[in-house]
Amino acid sequence: MKGLAKKKVIVKGEKVQDDEFKFFLFEVAESIGLRGFHVKDVKDYLESLIEGNDDKVSEFLNFVKTDHPEQVKVKEVIVEDYDGIVMQIDRFNRYFNAYLLAKIVSIGESMLECWDRHLKTGGERSEHPDGRG
Repeated sequence: MKGLAKKKVIVKGEKVQDDEFKFFLFEVAESIGLRGFHVKDVKDYLESLIEGNDDKVSEFLNFVKTDHPEQVKVKEVIVEDYDGIVMQIDRFNRYFNAYLLAKIVSIGESMLECWDRHLKTGGERSEHPDGRG
């Protein structure tokens, strides 16, 4: 039986904090069969906690260092041992879906506010409070 490994993975670069990249890493972790996974933004980098059999953790780490969506520019990957609790991957899936749904609701509310202003001005273009038009 392979040993269990836990790692903290710090990813630095351009667009590493985008939700698309977080979801990409989650899909990789799930397809490899990691049992624990979590990502979060920290300052100007992305931090991921992973847990799984040694060989699966190594596979994930190799993947993160070499493969990623082309819009993401990974400049540095730092791997550290980790001895804390790592969220189980199915729990992360539920958490991340709720997070994305909350973002969708927020964007939808903003769109409705813009539409309301548009209707109140008789269809004339109005400026959005944050300057987006």
